Amino acid sequence: MMCWLAWMASVVPPQNDGSRGYLGFDRNDYPGDAAMADLRKEFAFTGYWLTPAPGGKTNSWTARRQVLEAQGYGFVLLARGRAAKEIRSAEGAQRNGVADARGAARSAKAEGFASGAIIFLDIEDG
Repeated sequence: MMCWLAWMASVVPPQNDGSRGYLGFDRNDYPGDAAMADLRKEFAFTGYWLTPAPGGKTNSWTARRQVLEAQGYGFVLLARGRAAKEIRSAEGAQRNGVADARGAARSAKAEGFASGAIIFLDIEDG
């Protein structure tokens, strides 16, 4: 998914109404403050993980918001969704979904994002 947002920008037809597009990206692992400063030359926004990224046990994006905001980034908030193989029953899916959503919302609040911010669920099954 790292280049998905940049790819979308390349396939969406240009607007002739004076509006402009903005490139963004996401990475599972935080690339470091210096790399993010370099990437800012090309990208206007970044995916920002509120949970460990798919396959991860920890979240290397935690506590990076202020640095990125100072660099001028916009954010797409991301939370990991459970893979299909992890879902055993409808009841379990609902219970886990509610718990996961609450956890992502807590992380968003702790990172200083506004109440009601949109969080995108990233489900990777392949």
